[in-house]
Amino acid sequence: MFTWTKGDSLKLSQHFSSHEFECPCGCKRQKISKSLIAKLESIRTKLKAPLKITSGYRCATYQKKLRDAGHQTSPKRSQHELGRAVDVAVQHDLMPYLLINCAWHFKSIGDGTRIQSPFVHVDERRSRPRVWVYGEEKGTA
Repeated sequence: MFTWTKGDSLKLSQHFSSHEFECPCGCKRQKISKSLIAKLESIRTKLKAPLKITSGYRCATYQKKLRDAGHQTSPKRSQHELGRAVDVAVQHDLMPYLLINCAWHFKSIGDGTRIQSPFVHVDERRSRPRVWVYGEEKGTA
């Protein structure tokens, strides 16, 4: 697990830095899985295009704020809280390729490619494979 203090600049891989994965609230301690970063780096290399992390680590306080606001997220402890999940996007024409590449690397995928601000949720959940579509069924991330 990579760990750092919010505001620190830590190079996590060739194309990713710690600031891209930081919780948007005021919490200090940040974390993200090293193997998650390695998988994202592999996908980024295959696509030959930047990946935009739309949501990385989330502290428990921020996760509760999302739940309370009615966002489609985990009713329990989120994989984002564990530092084992991200929501990622690419330029519009590459979204189908992002989804396919994510399916090669992750067992747990949330397809948000058909909503207004498209993204793909991936996480390193250790349980059975899970796939869901945002905006159609009530999925959890």
